[in-house]
Amino acid sequence: MKNRFIYLIIFIFFVYPICQAQEKMPAALAPMGTLGNISKTEKQIIFNSLQESLSTYYLLASQKSFEKAQDQAFEELDYEECTEDQCFALIQQILQVDNLFLFNLTREESFTQLSLTRVDLDSQRLVRTILCKDCDIGTLNTKVDELVLKIFKEDTNTDGLSIFNEKESESSFQQPSILKGKVMYVPRDFFKHVVEYRGHTYALTRYRYTFQGAQNMAERFGGHLVTVDDHGENLMLLREYQTKHGDNGVWIGFSDREKEGTFVWNDGTSKGLFVYSNWGKHEPNNWKNKEDCTELRFKSWNIQHMPVGGWNDVDCSHSFLAFIEWDAIGLKHDLSEAKKYPLEPVEQLDSSGFGMGWKLGAMAFTLGAGLSSLNQAKAYNDLASKNKSLREQYSTANTVEERNTLESEYSNNQKQMNAAKSTIRTLDGVTLAGLLALAYMYASEDDDPVKVVSENNFIKPRNSGLQFSLLENHMHLGWQWNF
Repeated sequence: MKNRFIYLIIFIFFVYPICQAQEKMPAALAPMGTLGNISKTEKQIIFNSLQESLSTYYLLASQKSFEKAQDQAFEELDYEECTEDQCFALIQQILQVDNLFLFNLTREESFTQLSLTRVDLDSQRLVRTILCKDCDIGTLNTKVDELVLKIFKEDTNTDGLSIFNEKESESSFQQPSILKGKVMYVPRDFFKHVVEYRGHTYALTRYRYTFQGAQNMAERFGGHLVTVDDHGENLMLLREYQTKHGDNGVWIGFSDREKEGTFVWNDGTSKGLFVYSNWGKHEPNNWKNKEDCTELRFKSWNIQHMPVGGWNDVDCSHSFLAFIEWDAIGLKHDLSEAKKYPLEPVEQLDSSGFGMGWKLGAMAFTLGAGLSSLNQAKAYNDLASKNKSLREQYSTANTVEERNTLESEYSNNQKQMNAAKSTIRTLDGVTLAGLLALAYMYASEDDDPVKVVSENNFIKPRNSGLQFSLLENHMHLGWQWNF
């Protein structure tokens, strides 16, 4: 009985708080704004109380992390993009938080107003205020707690305000994504150069993530890390995005995190023996037993080892841009529109080219014809060699009977040689037709149309200068100009 009591105490004080913390939504808090006669000490006390209250319900990022993200946002945003909403969206993306809180304290004579604003990933705002007359610091701290609790309750109960953390409550709403409870849409703040291809939508993230971070971000918007089904799709990604940024590689949704050596796609598919892949030479190699995720290379450190467009397994903790795929076209750019007109996920349309079955069949047919032609050529050469020997024997034959026998055998061999020659010509024609068919099958993969939905250039580094990087075991040093 005593041991049970001890276990209960341990659970209450250690295990239960951890479980609760795992359910909290990530959030960040901007510096506090004030207006009126408010001392620095009073401001700091109230801000400390606000941080404590928010951390009760949310996983709150540190102020140092916020300041660092804010500086990065100012550096990356162009002047025309530098609006409040754009800046907030970028900070949320850098910190990978769902919610951003803004707090303002305004005082006029004996009246004090407290205002707390919650900004979500779709830039939608939830604002709540409290007006207090002749309130001391203790009362204001209590009012801060009330504001936070009010926001939290509405955040978790109001339809649409926390779609990434709870299921849709409207019975008439059909789940439009492969991910239950998610709505498919492409917010402008997080993606650039959106294209439609074979009935699906593709985009490249504007910022870099770990593999898991990219996967989480894709799921927030109803998508998934890209599944590359064939050479045509791999080539499309290369053609559409290679010149849109300066990165060496981009995440695709292929990993063996669950079972070493067994790569599966992020959308849950693994297409058996003939699944398409485009690994570089000696890849995947699981270098240092740490490489379980896959990048599509846009630059090569050794063209023989890793061609442009090839795949390389890397450490999942690295940070790269990521290809995101949605299983539909005609996606909206904001959540409210996406919820009004939800889209059902669809299978990707077949390539206008030929599938692996056709290619394997053509390869087998061509190879069979080629081998048969070689066998017939060998038989022809053997018969020609025999006839040469018969001619020599004929010239030395002494009797008519012996000469007649040699003439008969020579004539039969000549007929077989003529038949073999005809067969060889036919088989050579079939082999040539098979090679041409294979060439057409592979060439036709490139014919699928790509529709550009959003044509935007990625942000380039502002400053020219000396560029240094270490890739695999190679050091790269050079000067980069940016205009």
